[in-house]
Amino acid sequence: MFSLLKSLITLFILGGLVYFIFFVSLGEHTLWKHLVRISQTNEAKELSNQLEKKAENLKKEVVQKIPTSTREEKAPSDNGITSPASLGNSKSNTSLKKGEAQKNSLSNLSKDDRKALMQLLKEKQKQKL
Repeated sequence: MFSLLKSLITLFILGGLVYFIFFVSLGEHTLWKHLVRISQTNEAKELSNQLEKKAENLKKEVVQKIPTSTREEKAPSDNGITSPASLGNSKSNTSLKKGEAQKNSLSNLSKDDRKALMQLLKEKQKQKL
């Protein structure tokens, strides 16, 4: 009984929020139209481009800090997931059988690899401070 009432209240609140976002005018436009217009400004596009560049730089740095032996053990899968070893090396273009990409996830890292990644993350946090 209580869970049904709780679910109905949650649904009512979400419905009200959706109605407010899409149908209530705040000045000349609804909240949704304001957000769309803001996202199309040059500043928002510049922010998006800078975030993409920072993410790419971080990715390159992480790949460089992973020990070479670890990068050579992992091979790219045939479903678009590439290993760090193949990111700058066209020779390691072997593919894994289907399903093996999941087996090579972060949860299956060796203790040394996990330790190296944790150390890298700590270094990045210190640099931010």
